[in-house]
Amino acid sequence: LSLKITPDSELATYEISMDNEEGSNTCSAHNGDDADSDCGGLIVGENYVNVTVTAPGDPNDPSVPKEKRTYTLTVYRLASGDTLLKTLTVKNGSQEFQLSPEFNPIKTAYTLTVDNEISSVVVAATPNSSTTKIFGASSYSKTHALNTGDNQISIVTTAQNGATETYTVMITRRKNSNTNLSTLSVAGQTLDPSFNKEV
Repeated sequence: LSLKITPDSELATYEISMDNEEGSNTCSAHNGDDADSDCGGLIVGENYVNVTVTAPGDPNDPSVPKEKRTYTLTVYRLASGDTLLKTLTVKNGSQEFQLSPEFNPIKTAYTLTVDNEISSVVVAATPNSSTTKIFGASSYSKTHALNTGDNQISIVTTAQNGATETYTVMITRRKNSNTNLSTLSVAGQTLDPSFNKEV
């Protein structure tokens, strides 16, 4: 980022603001022939840079003092507004389920269907920016029990500037289609043939 400010002889202080991404780089102020003033990386909020300009003086009379003037530049770095997720996964053990649509950080609503045998899943997410939080933490991983039917899981991200975004995953657990008996017996009697749940 390069900005040029032409000093006013009546002013000694100046202000500029920049996006969070622009301020992630180091900055420096240049005052012509004199040494530069390095302000390093910019923190979120106010950053102060002082630039001192020294007049050349009188080369024929070294006793004449060189006049100096200091300009103060206040740089405002805005807080990040990034609420995006970088990753979002749904797993059961080593099995990872495919989201629909396929995960894309700018899309916030997803669905998937699992068999009835899947009684729980682990939903995990990481933010796109290190300054973004998921429920106040730097990452998210939680086991969710699944009821038969629809289960909505919401993940809320919060940007550095306080902006929020909600991602939702609607997981549908299929009904149990197994109509087999697990056991069959008659008191005091022996079944012939022996019980077989598949027959």
